[in-house]
Amino acid sequence: FGSLNKISSAEEIRTLCTMLLGEKSVLSEETKELYQNAGISHILAISGLHISMIGMGLYAFLRKRRSGFVCSMVICAVTTYVYYFMSGATPTTERALVMFVLSMIAQTLGRSNDMLNSLGISVMILVSQNPFIVSYAGFVFSVISVMGVALVVKNIEGGKVKTAIFSSAAMQLSTLPVVAFYYYEIPTYAVF
Repeated sequence: FGSLNKISSAEEIRTLCTMLLGEKSVLSEETKELYQNAGISHILAISGLHISMIGMGLYAFLRKRRSGFVCSMVICAVTTYVYYFMSGATPTTERALVMFVLSMIAQTLGRSNDMLNSLGISVMILVSQNPFIVSYAGFVFSVISVMGVALVVKNIEGGKVKTAIFSSAAMQLSTLPVVAFYYYEIPTYAVF
């Protein structure tokens, strides 16, 4: 964090620490409330975005360096597993980790990865470990948002930009009922 100190204020460093490591205790209550009121508190949570960025980025790097499929998969799986523990080993990161590993296994075997099947397998693993997880808000948000994205991506034809825009909208729209249920409010501008 030494280089962050040179270019960022103390509050920005605390926000970045929360985004990268999931350490919410360093973030001020005012900042937490601002993110929650804007409907974008999911940015502060460690989950699929972080796991996939780290894992897929490393996988692409290793494959460009002509590393084999199995070697790349093992290195990426171990790296994301370490990050999973470093970020607090939450159920949402475990869901993302399982889905990422299943995606890597599919690529290694030369198969396509179905996001809904990966989601179903990860949910079965998590529920078998702790059946009460279905009442955990973070788990519900994670599963519903991935389901929304998976259903949209599966049915969209077009470029990456179009897919990204529709995926983002699907994630926000699919979680609106969950936000209303848990927080008794709907942030109307969060979709944008």
